[in-house]
Amino acid sequence: MSPATLRPPRLFDDPRGVAPPPPATLDDIAERFLRGYTGTPQRGSEFIREDDVRVHELVTIPGACYAVAARGPRIDDLDLVVREVAVDGRERWRGEDLRRDGWPVVEWCAEMAQARVTVHAFDGSGTYELGLFVLPGSERAVRGPYEEPLLNRLLHAAGTVAPRAHPVSEPVRLEAAGPTVWTLPVELPPESCYVIVATGDGGVRELDLVVTAAGREIAADYRSGSDPAVRFCPATAGDPTEVVVGLVRGSGTVGVIALDAGTP
Repeated sequence: MSPATLRPPRLFDDPRGVAPPPPATLDDIAERFLRGYTGTPQRGSEFIREDDVRVHELVTIPGACYAVAARGPRIDDLDLVVREVAVDGRERWRGEDLRRDGWPVVEWCAEMAQARVTVHAFDGSGTYELGLFVLPGSERAVRGPYEEPLLNRLLHAAGTVAPRAHPVSEPVRLEAAGPTVWTLPVELPPESCYVIVATGDGGVRELDLVVTAAGREIAADYRSGSDPAVRFCPATAGDPTEVVVGLVRGSGTVGVIALDAGTP
């Protein structure tokens, strides 16, 4: 199997569905599009003129997963961009919603303690409200040996999927601004079986995971979600083995790790 046989990315990448009716409140946005999230005290409202920009500084806990939502009832196109700010002032892009509507939503998992949210009134003027939501308990799975919370979450996910397996290499970190396919060559002795686990940060909506040997698919996880895992046992020594990771929906950072699950 070649990477081209992965499912193609959807043309309309909208976790909220196609053409949803306008939400009435920020809590309505959370109820319909952010199931599982809870609100935080970090909320506010401002007036903004067409083609103007406002900037909001939010406090976050590294490792926790967040969503920021805005609503401008009289604004036809309101955009959001989220960047994290390091202690030295450097910014890192974490997500954006540039769709043509008045209720943008951005999800991400924090790696720093400050998020800078830019609001742009692309079409229309009026008062908008903005709020930060958090995924409860999301910070508990980030303790581990790595500075980056995503990689610690990857180890946590691997331990849940295969509690008796042990890593055979360091995690691989991937990043993309949209649908992408990565092909990772691996060398795995045939005397053991293996588990490959991948996970994405809050902006990654759906991942596919496929393992091929000598160009033939031997394991795959096409289930909808951002935490795929596969188990397989190499049949022949020397066959070139590849792990194909497909970012189907969303954008952000992806971690991948291989684990030795023991003999068949």
